[in-house]
Amino acid sequence: MAETVHIVLALLTTCRARAQVQVMHLLQYFPQAIVDVVAFSILGAIGQLFIYHSIAEFGTLTTTTICITRCVGMFGNGCTLLVHN
Repeated sequence: MAETVHIVLALLTTCRARAQVQVMHLLQYFPQAIVDVVAFSILGAIGQLFIYHSIAEFGTLTTTTICITRCVGMFGNGCTLLVHN
C-alpha cells in the first residue's frame, strides 16, 4: 500500500500531460490509493497552514529554527530507533 502511495506521489509531482494520464490509470487500477492521496493532500494543506501561522506569529527565523530542529531530531530518532549505521 505504501509503495502505491509513493508511486502516485512521484507521478503527481510532474506537470506533463502524459504523467497525469499515468496517474489516472494508476488510480483506476488501484482505487484504494485515492483515499491515501486525498488524505495526504489534506494533511499537507493543514501543515502549510501551521507553517504560515507560525511565520505570522513568531517570524521566519524562529520558524526556520523550529523546522530545522525538528528535522534533525527526526533524523536522529530514525537512525537510533531503526539502528542505521
